[in-house]
Amino acid sequence: MSEAAIRFEKVSKSFGSRTILKELSFEIGKGDSVAILGRSGTGKSVTLKLMIGLLEPDAGDVFVLDRNVADLDASGLSELRREMGFLFQSAALFDSISVGENIAFPMRRQSKVDESEIRDRVEELLRQVKLDGEYDKMPADLSGGMKKRAALARSLALRPSVLLVDEPSAGLDPITSEEIDELLISIGEEDETTIVIVTHNIPSARRICDEMILLDGGLIRARGDLAALEASDDEVVKKFLSSQSGG
Repeated sequence: MSEAAIRFEKVSKSFGSRTILKELSFEIGKGDSVAILGRSGTGKSVTLKLMIGLLEPDAGDVFVLDRNVADLDASGLSELRREMGFLFQSAALFDSISVGENIAFPMRRQSKVDESEIRDRVEELLRQVKLDGEYDKMPADLSGGMKKRAALARSLALRPSVLLVDEPSAGLDPITSEEIDELLISIGEEDETTIVIVTHNIPSARRICDEMILLDGGLIRARGDLAALEASDDEVVKKFLSSQSGG
């Protein structure tokens, strides 16, 4: 296995009396693409929030790029986040500024780069996500798929080592969803970015990711490619796969 970009060591997390994760342990290698699957409430989004430091574990340790996230002070956490990109389910673009300015925002906020370099980088990213010439367009004028692509470009602005993606196909038609998948595949291959995707969309996960992790009851119920999951005799795994294939 490649050197770990992300490592969970016996991580537990509860909210009140409800236990979400129970001594969860796994590694994701640098440059790997991994999907985290599971029913609603199984801790998929919680794992992402733990990775980026929006939540702290009740027990155990979360390491990202060789740093224990919970041990970082505000400055250290900010530095780590500069090496990470996050693509929100809702795109989360700023409505009051243009597409190009949305993409430029993290560069202006977190790096000392002159305006000409920022403009060049934004134009490069717009080309990468197939939004050439849309710098001055406002988010309200974009389709759902275009918004998702613009948000993806923004998440890549600082050339992250790790990209966290929350439900990339949410709200998109099948064709647009496949287009987003193809962009994520190219990012993983060309930039050697570690990609972690939370999704319930198995076809999307299969296209993008090397491996899938199925969470259930706060634990990993299965891990492997889709063929490995489909070959499982575990009734929980079978039920989950059946529920996703039948609509």
